[in-house]
Amino acid sequence: MVVVIGIIIVLVSITVANFSEVRGQLALKRAAHQLMQDLRKAQEMAMSSAGLNGTGDCSLPVRGYGIYIDCLTDNKSYKLYADTTADTGFDCETYPPTECWEYYNPPDCIIETLFIQENGVIIKEINNTTGGGRISINFKPPNPNIKIKWLLSIADEVEIVLALESDQTKTKTVIANRIGLLQIK
Repeated sequence: MVVVIGIIIVLVSITVANFSEVRGQLALKRAAHQLMQDLRKAQEMAMSSAGLNGTGDCSLPVRGYGIYIDCLTDNKSYKLYADTTADTGFDCETYPPTECWEYYNPPDCIIETLFIQENGVIIKEINNTTGGGRISINFKPPNPNIKIKWLLSIADEVEIVLALESDQTKTKTVIANRIGLLQIK
C-alpha cells in the first residue's frame, strides 16, 4: 500500500512540475493559430473584394486588405487594415506609384486592432525584413496578389516569431510567403 501511494505521489509531482511548461506551449500554439487566422481573414476579404461601409478614411475605395505588425512599438497587437490611401512618402518617390497602394501607411483604414489573446505571449521578432521589426502583408484583389513590404529582396517568405514573455527561447513561427501560403513552424 505504501509503495502504491509513493508511486501516485511521484506521478502527481511530475505532472504538476510540467504543467506550466505545457500550458505555455499551448498558449504559443493558440496565439500562432490566431495570427494565421487573422492573415487568412485579410486574404479572404481581398478575394471577396468586399468594400467597407464606414466613415472618414473607411469610406474611400478599398484597394486591398492586410495585416500590419510593428513589434518594436507594440509586441502584443497588430492591425487588420483596408488599403484605402496611397502613401506620399519616400517610398512612392522611389518605387512605381502602383506599389504605394500595396502596404500599410497611417492614413489607411484600420478595420480592427487585434490583440494576442494569450497571456504571456508576445511577438518577439520578424525575420527576413528590412523594416526593423515591422511588416505589412497586403492582399490585393481579385486574385489576391500578395505584397510583403520590407521583405528582403533575396527572401521568399517572412517569419513572424511569437515567444513566451517569461522564456523567449520557447517560440512558434508563423510564415507567409510571396505566393500567399501561410504556415506555422
